[in-house]
Amino acid sequence: MNKFFKIVGVLVIFLGMYGQVYATTGTRLLLSVPKKSVAVGEEVLLSVMVASPMQSINAVSGTITFPPNVSLGAIRTEGSVVNFWTAEPHIFANKVTFEGVILNPGYKGQQGKLFTIPLVIKKA
Repeated sequence: MNKFFKIVGVLVIFLGMYGQVYATTGTRLLLSVPKKSVAVGEEVLLSVMVASPMQSINAVSGTITFPPNVSLGAIRTEGSVVNFWTAEPHIFANKVTFEGVILNPGYKGQQGKLFTIPLVIKKA
């Protein structure tokens, strides 16, 4: 039971630190999981989304770094607002790097899906 709370704490701290990244245009990168708590060994889908309520965006790029106790599964891009990936989202050394283009008129909205990543917490 104690390990369970440590995992939840790590996930909450992780999402608190990396959950939203702001740019000068009010554009944000959002990381969202459907569950409030996750047990060791349980899989959860992390949705990586973009919010750009004030201005259309036509490109996204970034790197998301995960702690070593998180195992990353195959990245899923179906349903993405990105029309063309110049660098498909890929995993290397617990980092996910991505770069893509959104065709005219771009994306303007609150929760534009970029991709999802299955995560498994390996240990506390």
